[in-house]
Amino acid sequence: MLLCLMIMKNYHNSPFNHPYPWVALLKLCLFMMVGMFLGDVFYVFCFKKGWILFFPENIYLELCRTGMMHGSVFFGSSFLYLHYKKIHWHFFLKEKIKIVFLLYTLFLISFGILCSIFLSYWNTLLSFPESLHWLTQWLEQQEIKNHYFLRALLDIKGVFPMLFVWIVIGWIPAICEEFFFRGIVQNIFIRLLTPHGSVFFTAFFFSIMHLEIYSFLPRFFLGIILGYIFFYTKHIFFPILAHLLNNSLVLAFLYIAPDIFLQQKKTLPFSWIIFMYSFLSLIYCFYSLQKHKTISK
Repeated sequence: MLLCLMIMKNYHNSPFNHPYPWVALLKLCLFMMVGMFLGDVFYVFCFKKGWILFFPENIYLELCRTGMMHGSVFFGSSFLYLHYKKIHWHFFLKEKIKIVFLLYTLFLISFGILCSIFLSYWNTLLSFPESLHWLTQWLEQQEIKNHYFLRALLDIKGVFPMLFVWIVIGWIPAICEEFFFRGIVQNIFIRLLTPHGSVFFTAFFFSIMHLEIYSFLPRFFLGIILGYIFFYTKHIFFPILAHLLNNSLVLAFLYIAPDIFLQQKKTLPFSWIIFMYSFLSLIYCFYSLQKHKTISK
């Protein structure tokens, strides 16, 4: 609580301070649309003669488009917003990288991934009322596209192609999304909400933006963990590292156990005892991190 009060007091001197946070968010959304347009134009200019479909026949083209869109929509809009607000990149790197924060990050994302496995199972039990049949149908179509995309990734063999997949699926989303969601959005919402409220709202926005409703809960939970890691460490390196580890482990699991990963009906791979142990360990790690940060202040 003491740490939250200090952060709220210091926020008035923050370059993200804005009298109307919703206006700042609207401007950020405008920059996102500009980035999306520029990303599509650049992709079309480089790889195609006309506008492409969501899932082209060549998986490498889709990977290129995925990487470009992440770079233009999330990193590009972040760059435009920071340039507009005259905020330097060093704002996200002002704290030193401490070994203790690195260890906390590794523990938090490890326990968080175990908890997310259970949340993925619960998410598959989600159902919509008949009145939202159109939404269910559209979401299922998106899931089918994602399913085919992941199936196509399994056909990629070789060291360098696999390295390319790791960069596009692991590194680019981790860097671009963390600068956008934790670096920009979360800092804007601290002015509108409490620090904890900004973490949860940013995590909700982070999960919704992926348009994968059957992965909403685990991604929302991941966003909360990433948000608090950035909240306490004040360095963008740590949520990027945690996000990269999460993406890398998901990608590794896809190749190691594709049938389990892509099964339509999820099953729990281990007992509830592991879930409770992971969740309680996660809470303890956050408590220890908050205590360490408060003492250091």
